[in-house]
Amino acid sequence: MKNKIVTIILFLAVMTIGSCKKGLLTQSDPNKLLAGGYFTKVSDATSALYGVYVAARECFYKTYAWDGASEMMYSRISARPYSNYTPGNAFGSSVARHWNDAYRCINRANYVIVNVRKMEAVTTNTTDLAQLRRVEGECF
Repeated sequence: MKNKIVTIILFLAVMTIGSCKKGLLTQSDPNKLLAGGYFTKVSDATSALYGVYVAARECFYKTYAWDGASEMMYSRISARPYSNYTPGNAFGSSVARHWNDAYRCINRANYVIVNVRKMEAVTTNTTDLAQLRRVEGECF
């Protein structure tokens, strides 16, 4: 019994001493995206463009079957892997989701356009400039 108690105390002491790390509370957040660290390469602009495409997929991958009294009724498609569209009983239950999806797409595209234009202003490489113009054009 005495051996087990000594072993447990020794184990806890090793775990406590070995788990301490200096400066643990003063570290910078590795998940925080700094404005100066992004939109520095063409691949950053392309990745941001992919975010616009994700928003566009969410916006346009619907049947546009408003759940009000109209000819456009919810039909045949019961599951959408990329959509949050859920028809309801009252008119307008999902119209706000359509608008939110559309404005999400527009806001992401505008953000990419603004930052790509900043990159174009400082880019001297013609290949990178052509790719940045392609990204900007796809956002329009």
